[in-house]
Amino acid sequence: MTTRSLAFMDESGVLGGAAQRFFALGLMKTTHTGPLSDAAHRILDRAISSVPGGAQGFEFKFNSVTTNSLPFHLELIDAFFSQPDHYFCAFVLDKQRPGVNWQGYFESVWDAYLSYAKLVVRQNIDPDEEVCVIADYLGKPKKSPRYFESEVAACTGRKGPNQGRVFNACMLDSCSSLPIQVVDVILGGVRHAFLADREPQVTRDVNKDVISRRIRERVAVPTLARNLTKAAPRYFSVWELAP
Repeated sequence: MTTRSLAFMDESGVLGGAAQRFFALGLMKTTHTGPLSDAAHRILDRAISSVPGGAQGFEFKFNSVTTNSLPFHLELIDAFFSQPDHYFCAFVLDKQRPGVNWQGYFESVWDAYLSYAKLVVRQNIDPDEEVCVIADYLGKPKKSPRYFESEVAACTGRKGPNQGRVFNACMLDSCSSLPIQVVDVILGGVRHAFLADREPQVTRDVNKDVISRRIRERVAVPTLARNLTKAAPRYFSVWELAP
């Protein structure tokens, strides 16, 4: 029997240039968005009324977490980990890792982004599954003829019997999608763990440390900064690109 799922995607870090060492893509997949959506909206309502300036447009964002908004970000993480049927994969690229040379394979940052996004999607489609991918908006270069939506919508799963596929894809501004904001926060925490592990001398934001630690505790692993797969009580994986 065919399963139909929604997959939400976001990116963290900057792929081009050397200023940021890590680039990451996150994918959260589910067949039933209702319980997490309901919980996230309740947390959002309280954040809007409690965080200074929240009424002017509050959004859950890892890079914008403050001391005042931290408790609500932690509640959002807990809400995600209370959902047994939600699936999460974090793909991490360390641009300083020997052998990692995306510039040697792709003509542009956009081409690399599309390729990595499709790789993540393909590897996370189950047999006999049809997936709709909803990603945070990232502007297409005017000169490129390649659209995220059509590129990703053509993806199929790994080869084998009852090969799964993407049946549609679109991009949304993250402010309009709480599930994308969930991906932003969790993916940011995973990427932050790699930064803490490989550049411990770099001064880090205390609130971001707390978020990363909460995710690690919920996954129940000693570190998020390595390849890992936890199949239960919900699927959670970290996948670092290896040359």
